[in-house]
Amino acid sequence: MCRTRREDRALVRVGRRPDGTWYRGRGPGRGAWCCGECAPGLSERALARALRTTPEGLDVAVVARLIGESVEVVEE
Repeated sequence: MCRTRREDRALVRVGRRPDGTWYRGRGPGRGAWCCGECAPGLSERALARALRTTPEGLDVAVVARLIGESVEVVEE
């Protein structure tokens, strides 16, 4: 969401299913590719822009946690 070009291995995809639950990796629904450096400073506005939706109802803390967990796994 910082719009910086990175290798595919450095990016994590998070998405939101139609029922409103969040997931990481490839899956159904609108998603956004994020780097681990984005997680701590993630804002509702950036997340809403990436998902092409309104900021209402977006849980940024959950998304930031998913990004952080994924990046740790990818780098190991």
